[in-house]
Amino acid sequence: MTRLQYAIITNAAGMVKTIEEARALLNSAVTRITLGSYTVAPRSGNLGETYYYDSEMETAWNSKGLNNRGIEELMTWLPDFYEECREADKQLAVSIAGFSPEEYAELARCVNEFCDLVEVNGGCGNIWKNNEQKPIVSYVPELLNEVLWQVSCATHHVRRLSVKISPVDNELLPKLASVLRERSTVREVIGVNTMPNQKPAVDKRGKEHLAWRESEGAQTKHTGGMSGSSLRFDSARVQQGLQPLIPGIRYISCGGISDGRILAGRLKLGADGVAIGTTFFERGAKVFSNLLEEAADLS
Repeated sequence: MTRLQYAIITNAAGMVKTIEEARALLNSAVTRITLGSYTVAPRSGNLGETYYYDSEMETAWNSKGLNNRGIEELMTWLPDFYEECREADKQLAVSIAGFSPEEYAELARCVNEFCDLVEVNGGCGNIWKNNEQKPIVSYVPELLNEVLWQVSCATHHVRRLSVKISPVDNELLPKLASVLRERSTVREVIGVNTMPNQKPAVDKRGKEHLAWRESEGAQTKHTGGMSGSSLRFDSARVQQGLQPLIPGIRYISCGGISDGRILAGRLKLGADGVAIGTTFFERGAKVFSNLLEEAADLS
């Protein structure tokens, strides 16, 4: 019960991007509200069918393409909302997703004063341009290192940095851990984001889902990031493999947390908290209190 009592409970990035969505969590059971991910310029996201959920598998596929209103619009309400979070006794994190290390730095500089944690999104794989995919930062340790260096230099007093990673292979974990340990500003890792580049979901009738384009006239794509229960094994694998390599850095487990048993299990593995994405998106803000009650009943 003690571990559950002090656990960080938050929504996964990607679900809360407007002031209305953010305020809806003020009265929820989360201990932290995570906004974003945000880019420098507004993005309308990918076109076509960008999300599919299989309720029996409790698994989702998405290629939303980082749709958000951009950093300028966020800054019109972020300072006031930060005060609302303080009054509600909740932490506030802002997830950022740049298209270069310099853009990550620009985003961090904008939001740093008005949140408790800047979350570097190192795992989004749904961005394409001219039929080429944007590099997924957590799969390229050298790029992640440059991003974190630029973000750390962007301001003299970054409050705290969190890094969200993709479900990387075990062979890459030591290199990733080395980068994370090198930056003293990194206080937290969130693992994991969606499994990128998955084949389209096929329902019982044999119909393929996900048919999206990066823009008008672009080639249609049929891959997306997989989340939900089918990500559960890889999420636990990365947690067990990475945690021992990053002593002193907090670990937030994310991926496939759909009931209190799984939540309690991730904490038992040593996580300092959990981030819930697909289950929150499908069931709404009440899911946080429901899962916490289920986990408490198991203790």
